[in-house]
Amino acid sequence: METTVNPVHLFFVNPLFYFWVFSFALLGAAVGVVMMRNIVHCTLSLCLAFICTAGIYVIFGAEFLAAAEILIYAGAVTVLIFFALMLSKRIIGRDIIYKNRQSIWAMLLSMAMALVLIATLAYGNWNYEVDPTVAPMDNTKMIGRSLMLSYTLVFWVTGFILTITMIGALMLAKKD
Repeated sequence: METTVNPVHLFFVNPLFYFWVFSFALLGAAVGVVMMRNIVHCTLSLCLAFICTAGIYVIFGAEFLAAAEILIYAGAVTVLIFFALMLSKRIIGRDIIYKNRQSIWAMLLSMAMALVLIATLAYGNWNYEVDPTVAPMDNTKMIGRSLMLSYTLVFWVTGFILTITMIGALMLAKKD
């Protein structure tokens, strides 16, 4: 009797496998952000770090957070950094030499943070029990409810501050 392997099942490996793939890719991208000399390559590495973080969010079931990570950070922030680089070259009329003089300190701090993270993972209490009486709720619905019920004032004040900031930036840009 011949056994056949469904090709769809090849992509549905244990989620722990994908977690480690995204984690190591994220670690490599973060080291690239700190250690690369070319600022454009650092920005691309930062974008990869954002995408890997979104992948980890998807594995943990936070799809809304993953979508926000992709749209806001991997999309908008990366494009903003590229525009700032292009405009800064255009303003002074010559190429800017981008040097990262703090890479050694950043690497040492990153290693210290990694040790703290490893110690937390090794010695932390990770035995949580799920309350069976609480019905599971969709992440997006839960975030929407908390924004509109519990954090309404904070949500409105943040929107107001962002609107004022945008108006101020437009007025400053118009003066030039």
